[in-house]
Amino acid sequence: MGRLKKGIRLTIIFILAIGYSLANAQQTIPRFEPGKCPFETQSPLDGLECGKLIVYENRDDPAEGTLHLAVAILHSYSENPEPDPLVFPAGGPGNANVVNTPRYASWDFFNQYRQQRDIILYDQRGTGYSDPAFCPELNQLLSPMDYSGDDPEQVQDRVVSATQDCRDKMLARGVDFSRYNSATSVSDLNDLRKTLGYQQWNILSGSYSARLALTAMRDMPKGIRSVILDATNPPNVRNWVQIPQNFRRSLNLVFEQCMIDESCQAAFPELESNVYNTIQKLEEDPIVMAMEDTTRFPEGRVVLDGDLFIEALFGGLYNRNFIPLIPLFVKEIRESNTNLIQALVNQMAPVTQGPRSNSRGLQYAVYCFEDLPFNPKSLIDSAQNKYPRLRPWYSSGAPRWNRHAICEEWHNVHADSNEFQPVHSKIPALILAGEFDPITPPSYGRIAAKTLHNSSFIEVPALGHGTMTYNQCTRDLVSIFLDSPSEPLDTSCVTDLPPVSFITDVHINGGIYPMAQQIKQGSGPPFLAGLGLIGLLLLTGVLTWSIGHIVKRLRGKKLESKSMHKIARWVVTAASLLGLGFIIGLGYAIQHTASVNPLILAFGLIGSYSWVFLLPWLLAILTLVLMGFAITAWHNKWWSILHRCHFTLITLACIGLISFIGFWDLM
Repeated sequence: MGRLKKGIRLTIIFILAIGYSLANAQQTIPRFEPGKCPFETQSPLDGLECGKLIVYENRDDPAEGTLHLAVAILHSYSENPEPDPLVFPAGGPGNANVVNTPRYASWDFFNQYRQQRDIILYDQRGTGYSDPAFCPELNQLLSPMDYSGDDPEQVQDRVVSATQDCRDKMLARGVDFSRYNSATSVSDLNDLRKTLGYQQWNILSGSYSARLALTAMRDMPKGIRSVILDATNPPNVRNWVQIPQNFRRSLNLVFEQCMIDESCQAAFPELESNVYNTIQKLEEDPIVMAMEDTTRFPEGRVVLDGDLFIEALFGGLYNRNFIPLIPLFVKEIRESNTNLIQALVNQMAPVTQGPRSNSRGLQYAVYCFEDLPFNPKSLIDSAQNKYPRLRPWYSSGAPRWNRHAICEEWHNVHADSNEFQPVHSKIPALILAGEFDPITPPSYGRIAAKTLHNSSFIEVPALGHGTMTYNQCTRDLVSIFLDSPSEPLDTSCVTDLPPVSFITDVHINGGIYPMAQQIKQGSGPPFLAGLGLIGLLLLTGVLTWSIGHIVKRLRGKKLESKSMHKIARWVVTAASLLGLGFIIGLGYAIQHTASVNPLILAFGLIGSYSWVFLLPWLLAILTLVLMGFAITAWHNKWWSILHRCHFTLITLACIGLISFIGFWDLM
């Protein structure tokens, strides 16, 4: 009996000890809590783990409360992965990251590195699925202002008013604005590494997250094995001041390289003057277009003025696929190609709702803390005055040019001068820059490299903002660097990369892009099923009225003797072949054009496929003839009833195809 009591006491003590340990673990901060992924996937993702990092909002005052930061881990495919994973913070500042995990899981870029390492994604505090929700409505209010064409003073007033409302809401919720900046986020990043149990990791960064990585190298270098910096934004450059100069540099590169490209020079001989003339023309006479998407365009319209045209060029220089199309883009805008404008605005306009949208609140918190003090308005004004032909851009009242007014309302907590010093480090670093990048030019990477004493700098030709993912050369360089970050890197593959190749031969057609978008947005199955049925009917037309006739002849069977019957047979065969040729030709042309450069589809198709657009005209003529033959066949009882029905079905298929072509304006 005594032993039983003793055993019970020991069991109770053991249970209490476990309970105390679990309770204590639950109170430990920082900590990582595994949990359900906050996003949906079409099918389970192998090696996916999700959870939340719990940290103090203010590490100096725990009473301010905690934040839950979303985390997703794509575990390595290897049974014995390297012990140092690859962590990938998002850019912005303010971009969501974890919501993109399903896309990253299918991305060749990440899958190449998952062969050996875990990939870690997280949402910076104040972004995506992480706490706090920094006024999601702010993005919905501010983003459409870029497309409104409204009076600049009215735009500025609305921007400032929306900022004030958000600030008041966040302060009422007890948010401490001083805790939303790169330095604090680096502390979160360091806590994430430690709570996940990694001794070291590698930071893969681009754009604003390169600023985060540099801050980590400066403030918390322990545990960082290596760093990849793409589109670097070092703290010791006045980025707001430099925007006009950086944009002008990139634009001049386009002008210069078009001049030495024979086909570009022949097609667009006055590119530079046309750009500035178009700015002036659109300022005097903007193009106004109706837009169906009232979520991103609440006013139901877009106003293409000089400001939006410049913004399109600026944003286009980020995109490696848009850079070769800039001369053609300028030409089409001068000709008021509204189909193209609608297509590109749909591409440009950001998502304003949901977890994919940018957190403007976090963005302004970071900007106002660490960028504003180093970019005085007097220097910004002076820089803008050097490029007066870009004046519509500066004076638009858009948020990009109102940051000082926004920050006056947002908060008055600023970083000290140490924040603007160059980062000195011996951590191995690979620095990449795109030749045409208009916001973080190659010179920024070179500036960072001067004080990163174990770094390699690479400028990648023909690319804009971001270089890592776009060709096998840069992907392999990152992989080799990760394997041996302290070893000299052979960058010879970069010298073999071709310069930008401007696209000059395009058949302009406004129907290709909206048709492709309709399929992409979920109307694909019924849409393609209908087209497939038409194609199947046309195929039977060829088999029945042409090949079937040949088979009968070879077998010595009696054939129709009336000349009109023969003509009808050959017309239905020719129409079927033309229809099939159009469907197959259009499908192949779209596929091939997209493989060359998917943005060409916003303009039309590669010029060598112009013949595709001739087929509908021939088909339309033959369809009219078929309609006459079909009526005559029933009236005069040609052939058997079965053959007459089939002939009529082929005629209806041709009418359906012509209607489809007309609906999408593919002629």
